[in-house]
Amino acid sequence: MGRAALFAAAALLCAACGTGDDTAPSAGMRSKHLVYTKAVGKPQEAVWIGDVNGARMRRLTRGGYGLVSPDGRTIAISRRAGIYTVDSNGRGERFIGRGRPAAWLPDSRHLLALQRKALVNIDLSDRSVDVIERREVTTWSISPDGNTVAYDVYVARPPFGDCGFDIYSAQVDGSSKHRLTTGGRSSHP
Repeated sequence: MGRAALFAAAALLCAACGTGDDTAPSAGMRSKHLVYTKAVGKPQEAVWIGDVNGARMRRLTRGGYGLVSPDGRTIAISRRAGIYTVDSNGRGERFIGRGRPAAWLPDSRHLLALQRKALVNIDLSDRSVDVIERREVTTWSISPDGNTVAYDVYVARPPFGDCGFDIYSAQVDGSSKHRLTTGGRSSHP
């Protein structure tokens, strides 16, 4: 992976806002971290973490990629075996479930994930799962308040088109599902 691509990917995984001190953020404070994958595609592939300015970089855990929670305290890790979480200090690793982490909700307690083709919402406190969409979802966007998710679903190839997706929205518990577009020519909400 090129250096520019690595930094671009890492920048997307940073938690924003806050103090930058990851030792013991108090309630309501947020930590900043740069998380990236090193040795992509190799047996020693691992998720690394450090300060957003690139200082104090260290190996966090093995895995394909990591997503920093909005409060900066927890990293969701993708592995072949499924989804794991680990504290930003490297402690408290635990298995969450099968699938791949997709995005954090703003409360840092709920994680969107892809399980098989389904888009789900996992409550990390009790590992309960709400299915948002059972059909294959390729992209999604979470509302700023964390209550709604917009996503695209493959519907069918439209005549003379090359898209075949429509956009839906739903509450993050899977209720109040609405189709927002028709015609198979809309994606990437």
